[in-house]
Amino acid sequence: MAAQPLGLGKLVKLVARAAWQLDPHGVVLCGGALERDASGLDRLPCACAGGVWRRAGAVRYLASGIQERSKGRINFRHSPLDATSGYPWDADIATLPIAGDFMTEVEFFHRTSRTLILTDFIENFEPGKLSLWMRILTKLGGVSDPDGQMPRDMRWTFKRQKQELRLAVEQMIAWSPERVILAHGRWYAEDGEAQLRRAFRWLTGGSEVRGLATEE
Repeated sequence: MAAQPLGLGKLVKLVARAAWQLDPHGVVLCGGALERDASGLDRLPCACAGGVWRRAGAVRYLASGIQERSKGRINFRHSPLDATSGYPWDADIATLPIAGDFMTEVEFFHRTSRTLILTDFIENFEPGKLSLWMRILTKLGGVSDPDGQMPRDMRWTFKRQKQELRLAVEQMIAWSPERVILAHGRWYAEDGEAQLRRAFRWLTGGSEVRGLATEE
């Protein structure tokens, strides 16, 4: 099935309307879009993006471990975001939590637009927008465009859950996303499934994906 054409602002509205909420990293992903294109969201029953959009009676969801690591900064009532189903948005958006030693990453797949929303599992910083020092660091960390991947230090936090991580990546690939929205760096407007195969080849044992450049 072909993906529906969808702008980022409209996607944010749809996701907010479906009532999901990312961890505080999600502020980077869609906080700006919410502030620029939030018409009508005041009538929604839920909050989005780590409390960027606040409303009385809003339902907030947090991934496991976030409140504990917040050192008291997160003191509002919330619901757990630790299962694959049981949410008000299940009909529209698939939820995929993946627990590691340090953190639980939660990914979302908007079925109609075939859009996968990631937080830290792929980072893809554009060298032209970075200082020389940061270019070196992102290259060493495996998070430099056009070959952005899961940060190498983060991979270690999933070392004991490597099989679970592989199964989660296989699920994301099976969804066959057209777009992959990232919290950090350039996101992918097309060829989402191929980009996942490229970015996680270190985990799945796959080879380079033909047609996708990995060197500048």
